[in-house]
Amino acid sequence: MTSANAQDDLSIVQRLIAAARNAPRDAGEQEPAEDYDWSVPCRYTVGETETIQTCASATASEISKTLGSYLGREIATQPLPIAMFYARKLPEIDHETPLRLTHLLCGGNVCGYVAIPAALAIGWVSQLLGAVKVTGGGERELSSLEEDLLMDIMGELVRALSSASKASGGSSFSRGDELMTGPETLPESHPGEYCRFSLQLSGDDSDAVISFAILCDVLDPLVGGPDAAREETPEIRHKKILPHLGHVCVQAEAHLGTAFVTMRDLVALEPGDVLVLDRRAGEPVNLLVDGKEAFLGIPATSQDKYALQIHSICDG
Repeated sequence: MTSANAQDDLSIVQRLIAAARNAPRDAGEQEPAEDYDWSVPCRYTVGETETIQTCASATASEISKTLGSYLGREIATQPLPIAMFYARKLPEIDHETPLRLTHLLCGGNVCGYVAIPAALAIGWVSQLLGAVKVTGGGERELSSLEEDLLMDIMGELVRALSSASKASGGSSFSRGDELMTGPETLPESHPGEYCRFSLQLSGDDSDAVISFAILCDVLDPLVGGPDAAREETPEIRHKKILPHLGHVCVQAEAHLGTAFVTMRDLVALEPGDVLVLDRRAGEPVNLLVDGKEAFLGIPATSQDKYALQIHSICDG
């Protein structure tokens, strides 16, 4: 390309840029702008959210069976759409109705809580104790026996969640040992993003809602599939990566040896001169892959071309 042609091309590019900058904007073609709600986490894609919702549905089905068997009557549950919250927002969400809660544990660490409306909790434990009519509403204190029964019910809820999660490749959960009255009891060491399952009950339970607030970090294996739920060893990672590298080309070079010569000898070299290298005849030579020593080999010939017969693999 001549200097004149290059100058002409540069001039054309500059004119195109100037025209683009000065072109009138068509207001009719602009995309409508929407305000972004920074107070709500957007951790998961639509597909990942659907996976979590499927787990919530499986949890609802499991609760209907296990809790129904425990209470001796039919329990109908319907999962509501899952919602995302930052930890600081959870007390605001769950403060309107008196609740009874216990921590969710994953690997022995607190990762959220399960909450039952207090009135529903008292109704269930009263039923287990044979009461025909429940009195006192959701505000009264529970006796030691009632607390024990309620913790057993909480255990059934958590087992249902854990069963559904593990069946989908997610984490395993267990119940905490303390009965609480508010989500503000979450440890300060868990200030992250939470996913909230809400399960609506119907029939005799007056449309009450059971909720699970779960730290997103422990839900990530669920959206990653069964393999994400266990720690990968180097061997597993090697097997997963290797199929994707099969068609990648790398440069391999055979390094016969090295010789150090003076500048006087170098400029005096002529066709027919012999340059002696530091490697003995018959000694394996280095095969470099992308500049790094990978193999040792013996010089050979194949199909009238130089070749290298691999002798051993270099360490590292």
